[in-house]
Amino acid sequence: HATSQARQFTLDAGTIANMQLANTELALAAMDSIIDAQDGTVLPERRQIIADSIATMRDGLDEVSRIATLIGRPEIAEGFQADFEAVGRAIGTDLVAAIEARAGPDAFARLDDVIDSSGERGASTLATLRESADARLDTALDGADASVAGSIDTGLITFAVAASTLLALMVLITRSITRALSRMTGAMETLASGDLDVEIPYAEHRNEIGKMARAVDVFKRNAGDAERMRREQVQQEQRAQAEKKQAMAALAERFKTEVGNVVTAVIEASRELEETASSMASITD
Repeated sequence: HATSQARQFTLDAGTIANMQLANTELALAAMDSIIDAQDGTVLPERRQIIADSIATMRDGLDEVSRIATLIGRPEIAEGFQADFEAVGRAIGTDLVAAIEARAGPDAFARLDDVIDSSGERGASTLATLRESADARLDTALDGADASVAGSIDTGLITFAVAASTLLALMVLITRSITRALSRMTGAMETLASGDLDVEIPYAEHRNEIGKMARAVDVFKRNAGDAERMRREQVQQEQRAQAEKKQAMAALAERFKTEVGNVVTAVIEASRELEETASSMASITD
Protein backbone atom coordinates (compact mmCIF):
# COMPACT_ATOMS: atom_id res chain seq x y z
CA HIS A 1 0.00 0.00 0.00
CA ALA A 2 2.81 2.40 0.92
CA THR A 3 4.56 1.63 -2.34
CA SER A 4 1.36 2.27 -4.29
CA GLN A 5 0.91 5.59 -2.48
CA ALA A 6 4.51 6.52 -3.16
CA ARG A 7 4.00 5.79 -6.85
CA GLN A 8 0.88 8.00 -6.96
CA PHE A 9 2.56 10.81 -5.06
CA THR A 10 5.55 10.58 -7.40
CA LEU A 11 3.17 11.00 -10.33
CA ASP A 12 1.58 13.97 -8.57
CA ALA A 13 4.95 15.64 -8.06
CA GLY A 14 5.88 14.93 -11.69
CA THR A 15 2.65 16.44 -12.99
CA ILE A 16 3.12 19.62 -10.94
CA ALA A 17 6.79 19.80 -12.01
CA ASN A 18 5.74 19.54 -15.67
CA MET A 19 3.21 22.33 -15.14
CA GLN A 20 5.88 24.50 -13.50
CA LEU A 21 8.19 23.89 -16.45
CA ALA A 22 5.37 24.68 -18.91
CA ASN A 23 4.61 27.89 -16.99
CA THR A 24 8.27 28.94 -17.31
CA GLU A 25 8.43 28.07 -21.02
CA LEU A 26 5.24 30.05 -21.58
CA ALA A 27 6.74 33.13 -19.92
CA LEU A 28 10.00 32.78 -21.90
CA ALA A 29 8.10 32.46 -25.20
CA ALA A 30 6.14 35.60 -24.33
CA MET A 31 9.37 37.44 -23.49
CA ASP A 32 11.02 36.41 -26.77
CA SER A 33 7.92 37.46 -28.72
CA ILE A 34 7.95 40.89 -27.04
CA ILE A 35 11.63 41.32 -27.94
CA ASP A 36 10.78 40.74 -31.63
CA ALA A 37 7.46 42.62 -31.49
CA GLN A 38 8.66 45.08 -34.14
CA ASP A 39 8.52 42.22 -36.70
CA GLY A 40 4.73 42.32 -36.42
CA THR A 41 4.35 38.55 -36.08
CA VAL A 42 5.00 35.67 -33.66
CA LEU A 43 7.35 33.01 -35.02
CA PRO A 44 5.70 29.61 -35.70
CA GLU A 45 8.00 27.80 -33.25
CA ARG A 46 7.05 30.23 -30.49
CA ARG A 47 3.36 29.81 -31.29
CA GLN A 48 3.91 26.05 -30.89
CA ILE A 49 5.67 26.48 -27.54
CA ILE A 50 2.86 28.73 -26.31
CA ALA A 51 0.20 26.26 -27.48
CA ASP A 52 2.01 23.22 -25.98
CA SER A 53 2.63 24.97 -22.64
CA ILE A 54 -0.99 26.04 -22.34
CA ALA A 55 -2.12 22.49 -23.23
CA THR A 56 0.19 20.95 -20.60
CA MET A 57 -1.14 23.25 -17.89
CA ARG A 58 -4.74 22.70 -18.97
CA ASP A 59 -4.23 18.90 -18.85
CA GLY A 60 -3.02 19.23 -15.26
CA LEU A 61 -6.01 21.22 -13.97
CA ASP A 62 -7.80 18.08 -12.72
CA GLU A 63 -4.65 17.00 -10.88
CA VAL A 64 -4.36 20.46 -9.30
CA SER A 65 -7.99 20.23 -8.15
CA ARG A 66 -7.48 16.73 -6.72
CA ILE A 67 -4.31 17.65 -4.80
CA ALA A 68 -5.86 20.88 -3.50
CA THR A 69 -8.86 18.91 -2.22
CA LEU A 70 -6.58 16.35 -0.53
CA ILE A 71 -4.77 19.06 1.41
CA GLY A 72 -8.06 20.72 2.37
CA ARG A 73 -7.62 23.82 0.22
CA PRO A 74 -9.95 23.45 -2.80
CA GLU A 75 -10.15 27.25 -3.17
CA ILE A 76 -6.58 27.52 -4.44
CA ALA A 77 -7.48 25.23 -7.37
CA GLU A 78 -10.26 27.62 -8.37
CA GLY A 79 -7.91 30.59 -8.06
CA PHE A 80 -5.26 28.79 -10.07
CA GLN A 81 -7.70 28.00 -12.88
CA ALA A 82 -8.76 31.68 -13.05
CA ASP A 83 -5.13 32.84 -13.11
CA PHE A 84 -4.24 30.23 -15.73
CA GLU A 85 -7.12 31.32 -17.97
CA ALA A 86 -6.03 34.97 -17.61
CA VAL A 87 -2.38 34.21 -18.49
CA GLY A 88 -3.34 31.85 -21.31
CA ARG A 89 -5.63 34.45 -22.84
CA ALA A 90 -3.10 37.28 -22.33
CA ILE A 91 -0.24 35.37 -24.00
CA GLY A 92 -2.02 32.99 -26.37
CA THR A 93 -4.51 35.52 -27.74
CA ASP A 94 -4.04 39.14 -26.65
CA LEU A 95 -0.23 39.27 -26.94
CA VAL A 96 -0.29 37.71 -30.42
CA ALA A 97 -2.98 40.18 -31.51
CA ALA A 98 -1.06 43.14 -30.08
CA ILE A 99 2.14 42.12 -31.88
CA GLU A 100 0.35 41.60 -35.19
CA ALA A 101 -1.42 44.95 -34.81
CA ARG A 102 1.89 46.63 -33.89
CA ALA A 103 0.25 48.02 -30.76
CA GLY A 104 1.87 50.76 -28.69
CA PRO A 105 3.75 50.45 -25.37
CA ASP A 106 0.58 50.91 -23.28
CA ALA A 107 -0.95 47.74 -24.70
CA PHE A 108 2.17 45.72 -23.88
CA ALA A 109 2.34 47.28 -20.40
CA ARG A 110 -1.25 46.18 -19.66
CA LEU A 111 -0.48 42.66 -20.85
CA ASP A 112 2.69 42.62 -18.78
CA ASP A 113 0.68 43.52 -15.65
CA VAL A 114 -1.76 40.64 -16.28
CA ILE A 115 1.04 38.17 -17.00
CA ASP A 116 3.02 39.26 -13.93
CA SER A 117 0.16 39.28 -11.42
CA SER A 118 -1.68 36.15 -12.58
CA GLY A 119 1.57 34.36 -13.43
CA GLU A 120 3.01 34.98 -9.96
CA ARG A 121 -0.13 33.71 -8.23
CA GLY A 122 -0.20 30.66 -10.48
CA ALA A 123 3.47 29.91 -9.82
CA SER A 124 2.88 30.32 -6.07
CA THR A 125 -0.05 27.88 -6.19
CA LEU A 126 2.02 25.31 -8.09
CA ALA A 127 4.84 25.70 -5.57
CA THR A 128 2.38 25.10 -2.70
CA LEU A 129 0.98 21.99 -4.38
CA ARG A 130 4.49 20.79 -5.17
CA GLU A 131 5.49 21.12 -1.53
CA SER A 132 2.38 19.18 -0.53
CA ALA A 133 3.09 16.44 -3.07
CA ASP A 134 6.68 16.19 -1.86
CA ALA A 135 5.57 16.07 1.77
CA ARG A 136 3.02 13.33 1.09
CA LEU A 137 5.65 11.45 -0.91
CA ASP A 138 8.02 11.64 2.05
CA THR A 139 5.33 10.29 4.37
CA ALA A 140 4.58 7.39 2.01
CA LEU A 141 8.24 6.56 1.65
CA ASP A 142 8.66 6.48 5.42
CA GLY A 143 6.10 3.67 5.57
CA ALA A 144 7.75 1.59 2.82
CA ASP A 145 10.69 -0.74 3.02
CA ALA A 146 13.65 1.04 4.64
CA SER A 147 16.18 0.28 1.93
CA VAL A 148 13.82 1.14 -0.96
CA ALA A 149 12.45 4.12 0.89
CA GLY A 150 15.92 5.43 1.62
CA SER A 151 17.12 5.39 -1.99
CA ILE A 152 13.88 6.77 -3.45
CA ASP A 153 13.54 9.39 -0.72
CA THR A 154 17.06 10.72 -1.18
CA GLY A 155 16.82 10.90 -4.95
CA LEU A 156 13.36 12.47 -5.10
CA ILE A 157 13.95 14.98 -2.33
CA THR A 158 17.21 16.07 -3.94
CA PHE A 159 15.46 16.38 -7.29
CA ALA A 160 12.51 18.22 -5.74
CA VAL A 161 14.69 20.73 -3.92
CA ALA A 162 16.93 21.35 -6.93
CA ALA A 163 14.01 21.60 -9.38
CA SER A 164 11.95 23.86 -7.11
CA THR A 165 14.92 26.18 -6.52
CA LEU A 166 15.76 26.28 -10.21
CA LEU A 167 12.18 26.91 -11.29
CA ALA A 168 11.70 29.65 -8.70
CA LEU A 169 14.90 31.30 -9.89
CA MET A 170 13.81 31.03 -13.52
CA VAL A 171 10.44 32.64 -12.72
CA LEU A 172 12.16 35.56 -10.96
CA ILE A 173 14.65 36.01 -13.80
CA THR A 174 11.90 35.76 -16.42
CA ARG A 175 9.82 38.40 -14.67
CA SER A 176 12.79 40.75 -14.40
CA ILE A 177 13.80 40.29 -18.04
CA THR A 178 10.22 40.63 -19.32
CA ARG A 179 9.71 43.90 -17.43
CA ALA A 180 13.06 45.28 -18.63
CA LEU A 181 12.38 44.34 -22.24
CA SER A 182 8.91 45.86 -22.04
CA ARG A 183 10.46 49.20 -21.04
CA MET A 184 13.12 48.84 -23.74
CA THR A 185 10.44 48.15 -26.35
CA GLY A 186 8.55 51.27 -25.30
CA ALA A 187 11.71 53.41 -25.52
CA MET A 188 12.56 51.99 -28.97
CA GLU A 189 9.05 52.67 -30.29
CA THR A 190 9.19 56.23 -28.96
CA LEU A 191 12.59 56.70 -30.58
CA ALA A 192 11.30 55.24 -33.86
CA SER A 193 8.46 57.79 -33.83
CA GLY A 194 11.05 60.59 -33.99
CA ASP A 195 11.25 61.60 -30.33
CA LEU A 196 15.02 61.84 -29.86
CA ASP A 197 14.64 63.13 -26.27
CA VAL A 198 13.45 59.76 -24.96
CA GLU A 199 15.54 58.32 -22.14
CA ILE A 200 17.01 54.87 -22.82
CA PRO A 201 16.66 52.78 -19.61
CA TYR A 202 19.19 50.31 -18.20
CA ALA A 203 22.15 51.75 -20.16
CA GLU A 204 24.22 51.66 -16.95
CA HIS A 205 23.62 47.95 -16.33
CA ARG A 206 26.58 45.62 -16.91
CA ASN A 207 24.58 42.73 -18.39
CA GLU A 208 22.93 41.77 -21.68
CA ILE A 209 20.06 44.21 -21.12
CA GLY A 210 22.64 46.94 -20.56
CA LYS A 211 24.42 46.03 -23.80
CA MET A 212 21.12 46.24 -25.68
CA ALA A 213 20.32 49.58 -24.05
CA ARG A 214 23.73 51.01 -24.95
CA ALA A 215 23.31 49.84 -28.56
CA VAL A 216 19.95 51.63 -28.72
CA ASP A 217 21.58 54.72 -27.18
CA VAL A 218 24.22 54.70 -29.95
CA PHE A 219 21.41 54.57 -32.51
CA LYS A 220 19.74 57.48 -30.72
CA ARG A 221 22.94 59.56 -30.83
CA ASN A 222 23.47 58.75 -34.51
CA ALA A 223 19.89 59.73 -35.28
CA GLY A 224 20.47 62.99 -33.38
CA ASP A 225 23.62 63.70 -35.40
CA ALA A 226 21.78 63.01 -38.65
CA GLU A 227 18.93 65.33 -37.63
CA ARG A 228 21.41 68.07 -36.67
CA MET A 229 23.21 67.73 -40.03
CA ARG A 230 19.86 67.93 -41.83
CA ARG A 231 18.94 71.13 -40.00
CA GLU A 232 22.37 72.64 -40.74
CA GLN A 233 21.98 71.78 -44.43
CA VAL A 234 18.55 73.44 -44.48
CA GLN A 235 20.01 76.53 -42.81
CA GLN A 236 22.87 76.63 -45.32
CA GLU A 237 20.39 76.40 -48.20
CA GLN A 238 18.32 79.20 -46.67
CA ARG A 239 21.42 81.39 -46.27
CA ALA A 240 22.45 80.69 -49.87
CA GLN A 241 18.98 81.68 -51.08
CA ALA A 242 19.09 84.88 -49.02
CA GLU A 243 22.56 85.78 -50.32
CA LYS A 244 21.41 85.11 -53.88
CA LYS A 245 18.43 87.43 -53.42
CA GLN A 246 20.68 90.13 -51.95
CA ALA A 247 23.11 89.83 -54.89
CA MET A 248 20.29 90.06 -57.43
CA ALA A 249 18.82 93.08 -55.65
CA ALA A 250 22.24 94.79 -55.59
CA LEU A 251 22.74 94.02 -59.28
CA ALA A 252 19.31 95.42 -60.14
CA GLU A 253 19.99 98.57 -58.13
CA ARG A 254 23.38 99.07 -59.80
CA PHE A 255 21.82 98.56 -63.23
CA LYS A 256 19.08 101.05 -62.39
CA THR A 257 21.64 103.59 -61.28
CA GLU A 258 23.80 103.12 -64.36
CA VAL A 259 20.79 103.37 -66.71
CA GLY A 260 19.70 106.52 -64.88
CA ASN A 261 23.12 108.05 -65.37
CA VAL A 262 23.04 107.22 -69.11
CA VAL A 263 19.57 108.74 -69.48
CA THR A 264 20.67 111.86 -67.63
CA ALA A 265 23.74 112.16 -69.88
CA VAL A 266 21.63 111.74 -73.01
CA ILE A 267 19.17 114.40 -71.84
CA GLU A 268 22.02 116.77 -71.02
CA ALA A 269 23.65 116.17 -74.41
CA SER A 270 20.33 116.69 -76.17
CA ARG A 271 19.83 119.99 -74.37
CA GLU A 272 23.32 121.14 -75.33
CA LEU A 273 22.69 120.21 -78.98
CA GLU A 274 19.42 122.14 -78.89
CA GLU A 275 21.15 125.20 -77.49
CA THR A 276 23.91 124.94 -80.16
CA ALA A 277 21.31 124.65 -82.91
CA SER A 278 19.49 127.70 -81.61
CA SER A 279 22.72 129.71 -81.52
CA MET A 280 23.59 128.73 -85.07
CA ALA A 281 20.09 129.68 -86.24
CA SER A 282 20.47 133.14 -84.68
CA ILE A 283 23.80 133.70 -86.41
CA THR A 284 22.34 132.70 -89.79
CA ASP A 285 19.51 135.16 -89.39
